[in-house]
Amino acid sequence: MSNIEYFDLEPSVSDFRSDVISGLKKNQKTIPPKYFYNEEGSKLFDKICYLDEYYPTRTETKILNDRADAIEEALPDSCMILEYGSGSSDKIRKLLTNSEKIKTYIPLDISKEHLKMSAEGIAESYPNLSVKAVCADYTDDKIAAFEPGSDETRVVFFPGSTIGNLSDSESKELISNTKKFLGKGGLFIVGIDLIKEQQILLDAYNDSKGVTASFNLNLLQRINEELGGDFNLEHFEHKAVFNEEKKRIEMHLISNRNQRVYIGDHSFSFNQGETIHTENSRKFLVHEFLEQANSLGLGDEQVFSDDEEKFAVVLMTAH
Repeated sequence: MSNIEYFDLEPSVSDFRSDVISGLKKNQKTIPPKYFYNEEGSKLFDKICYLDEYYPTRTETKILNDRADAIEEALPDSCMILEYGSGSSDKIRKLLTNSEKIKTYIPLDISKEHLKMSAEGIAESYPNLSVKAVCADYTDDKIAAFEPGSDETRVVFFPGSTIGNLSDSESKELISNTKKFLGKGGLFIVGIDLIKEQQILLDAYNDSKGVTASFNLNLLQRINEELGGDFNLEHFEHKAVFNEEKKRIEMHLISNRNQRVYIGDHSFSFNQGETIHTENSRKFLVHEFLEQANSLGLGDEQVFSDDEEKFAVVLMTAH
């Protein structure tokens, strides 16, 4: 399609290998959650977003719908909007359909196949929109220096409380890189999942249909396919727990037996009950999140939440 350009910042498979091997050598075995999102992982996550127990997507979507006019008013005139971890690009449609200000959409995703499919869908739906699809890891420092080739005021859209997957230091680095990309006067729109009743959180990450379990286990399947691993997926189980001290959901893959697993020439032993820690999802207090963002040069915030205060969409301007 003539209104699509593609940019490949080349997130590397070699990084995947080294991160997996170094992570599985740790006392608490771990794999970074960004590696969930191959094509199959991206499709499974899209399914998660529509599960009954998984409130974040429908709650954030309702906020975007209910506050569409206020968000449109806050957008700079003649702007471009870059979306971190764009996935299926569903939520951005809430903004695009309601806005005459957005001239360029920049979906950014680590999964090249999923990105291409989603970019084509957006381009077809919005033929007057310039679409510049970027294959990249949204935590990469390259984003701060990325030049999309147009001079509209910049906006970054980061929905889904994906920022909660990052540690405190990683979150600060992402906000800092975002501010650099935005430049003075740019707008950051970010979704954050809020602290709430613990059982609601646990149900959201241990769904009754087992889709989240499949999503978690797909990480092992990806290692088998891309790195030559020999994980038997039946020998691992999904579990999500709430870490009260760190205010976060933790996802784990639990070995259900003593076993040894190989990735090429590397071997890893597992005791029964030992886990691979695959994801954190931090839950926020609004004032604490704003304090961090303010300290990094973002301000003039507007906070939109649902009636039950489960979730918030925060708008902040780069100073």
